[in-house]
Amino acid sequence: MNRNKKYSDIFLDKGGKLGRTDILQHVIDTGDSPPIKLRPYRLPIHKRDEIDRQVQDMLKQGLKHCLIDSAVLNYPDFSKPFILDTDASDTAVGAVLSQLCEDGLERVVAFYSTTHSPQEINYSTTRKELLAVIKSIKHFKHYLYGQKFIVRTDHGSLTWLRNFKEPHGQVARWLEFLANYDIQFEYRPGVHHQNADVLSRYPKVSSIQIQGFTAQEVLEAQRADSELEFVIAMLKSHVEKPPFSHVSGQSSVIKAYWNMWEQLELVDDVLYRKWFRLETDEISRLVMAPKELRQKILTLAHDDVSGGHLGITKTVQKVRQRFYWVNLQSDVTDWDKKLPNLLC
Repeated sequence: MNRNKKYSDIFLDKGGKLGRTDILQHVIDTGDSPPIKLRPYRLPIHKRDEIDRQVQDMLKQGLKHCLIDSAVLNYPDFSKPFILDTDASDTAVGAVLSQLCEDGLERVVAFYSTTHSPQEINYSTTRKELLAVIKSIKHFKHYLYGQKFIVRTDHGSLTWLRNFKEPHGQVARWLEFLANYDIQFEYRPGVHHQNADVLSRYPKVSSIQIQGFTAQEVLEAQRADSELEFVIAMLKSHVEKPPFSHVSGQSSVIKAYWNMWEQLELVDDVLYRKWFRLETDEISRLVMAPKELRQKILTLAHDDVSGGHLGITKTVQKVRQRFYWVNLQSDVTDWDKKLPNLLC
């Protein structure tokens, strides 16, 4: 009872009554019959904000340890060398600053990630990896300046930076910048480099350029699409999902978008669909492609350097990395059949 009084705001509801707990459970005796098992269900996207709020409440009450616990982040010890793991993907940079502690384990001091600018996206792989080193050192300058530290990368060519012959331009400036630091470069295979790799792999979609189009082009094309314009107006005028009567007289496409109401989102007036990716357990935003851009999207997917003729399934997967529209599968199928004639 003393615990109930001390933590009354946790265990008691607003009426002062003791709530339910799942610590003690009622078990139904099924005799010799095994219990019925149900497959686990993922939490619907529209409920995640509420769950996040509840988790934050538990953090404040001390029922959960937050991510700044010493088990996750360590205070820097300037008597020990730092280790900087860096990585770059096509769209972003990731880095982890850590130190080797007395127990023989590496403890993280800080994390860092940022997306590439439109110009940086066009850099070669080696230049992007070097850019990741430069950006990360600049970000952690207050830790690293005047200290000897190790830079680990999964790009082997960076370990030969000091051997550049007659560097010029941007690379020369970067090497001049690195000369101010006492750095030891080490190569680490990608399979052991996942701490920095994961920070560079999942960029915020709204912060990077929509491949092949400017945001203004997409916005204008969406406004010119009568079905998407109707959905956008509906999102702006309704906080909650409107009744079916609001779309009963509309096209099947608009009704399909009405059914996915909780997954639709407006960001800077551009319409997106939130898409859960099983392979990464992440939610990404897919641009709702207007009709006038779909042909170009399919052409870009085919003409990409790494595109090739992928077949229907892989083409759908490739398009769905950035875009979504109702009947995407059937549109790709029809386009695939017409492709030989289009190439003639």
